Amino acid sequence: MVRVEVNELLAAPIDALFERLVDHESYASYAGVSSATLTRAGHEARNGAGAQRRVRLGAVVLWEDIVAFERPTLMEYRIVKVRPPLVRHLLGRVSLSPEGEGTRVVWVSEFEVRIPGLGRVLEPRLRAEFDGAFRAMLHEMARRARHQTASA
Repeated sequence: MVRVEVNELLAAPIDALFERLVDHESYASYAGVSSATLTRAGHEARNGAGAQRRVRLGAVVLWEDIVAFERPTLMEYRIVKVRPPLVRHLLGRVSLSPEGEGTRVVWVSEFEVRIPGLGRVLEPRLRAEFDGAFRAMLHEMARRARHQTASA
């Protein structure tokens, strides 16, 4: 099993940062994301619990269900389908908490490589790639949230 945990203190207000995190359709504007579509709206909030998004990362396509949503502190998701089917996703959780002038963000993702024997080869690379992608995305979200707050 691969567990990726990114823990960052970001210089951005929690509400603005959370709005960036749950704006699924804007993910296509981040590095490495080819397209992002909200394929089903959430039960109570458009991007909240019950929502489904389709995210394309080059040749990889993910279908993700939003399974928990507590504005502005928590979003949990599960990848229900991935093409090509290399991994089985177990959990995705992004939690936010105010800390000083900024926001502490902890992003956890757990998955297993589905192809027997390849786990030992692929897991370290996948862990490093996801870690880097999550950190880059969070820092860009924080930059945009700061810009949005300064413009308001």
